[in-house]
Amino acid sequence: PVRKKKEAPAFSKQHVFLVVSTGEQLAAAKKRAGENTTIILDGPVLEEAEDGMIAQDPSMLLALPQVFRQSDRAWMEEFYKKFTGKCSGFLVRTLGEIEFLDEKGYDGLVMGDSCLYAWNKTAADLLETYTNLEVLPLELSGRELASVYRDRLARKVLPVYGRVPMMVTAGCVKKTAGACSGKEDGTWYLRDRKNAVFPVRTACRHCSNIIYNSVPLSLHGYLTDPAVRLSGSLLLAFTIEDEKTTEEVLSLFLGPAAAGQHSGTADKGAPRDGEFTTGHFRKGAL
Repeated sequence: PVRKKKEAPAFSKQHVFLVVSTGEQLAAAKKRAGENTTIILDGPVLEEAEDGMIAQDPSMLLALPQVFRQSDRAWMEEFYKKFTGKCSGFLVRTLGEIEFLDEKGYDGLVMGDSCLYAWNKTAADLLETYTNLEVLPLELSGRELASVYRDRLARKVLPVYGRVPMMVTAGCVKKTAGACSGKEDGTWYLRDRKNAVFPVRTACRHCSNIIYNSVPLSLHGYLTDPAVRLSGSLLLAFTIEDEKTTEEVLSLFLGPAAAGQHSGTADKGAPRDGEFTTGHFRKGAL
């Protein structure tokens, strides 16, 4: 039988999802929490999460790992049993995670991350039968996004801020440095020949490293672009930001932007030239 598309949530106005990885970021996000914002727990703050913490805010989503191996299945079973019914849904990063939730008959909210690569209408059609919301691919320009998804942007989530994962690898910087502890203990960094510094999250529970871009994606100068205005939701993802920086970014995107009065790069708190990237939003990857 042909699968029907999963129903997308009905937001009264443009929604904002905030991905947080640390306690400081979570504290800043909670100050901005409202009816049009949803917090997504990821990284170390999710590793430390307990039932009671999630129960305090059941509207939260929980991010599943960037890598889901067969060896992770026992962990996934335990994680699912522990948190299902206590959060509003999951952010999925792999097809295996979609299959896992589908096998369980999970009926909560499922959001597909951008790394699922729905670059075209056919791929989007398939993904929409398994997910309620889909993060738009980072490889398409704003014009391409508006063209490919013009009749379905209302159920899409557009990333407007955050360090993009450049690589997810089993090669571990800690192990290479002879410092493997089997436990995640802070952010590591790589420096390239041009002196750019790339943050690395060592996701030790799943024996993988996530290498992030040296500067964050920031579309603060494009908030009046049709692709941004017509997207049903926006996504801000925080990785190494401290509480003060997180608050500044939230003020930039949730203040003037929400009122439709954004004036571009002159806004207070906007990152300076050279300290951010617009990714492929101006010119796609192809």
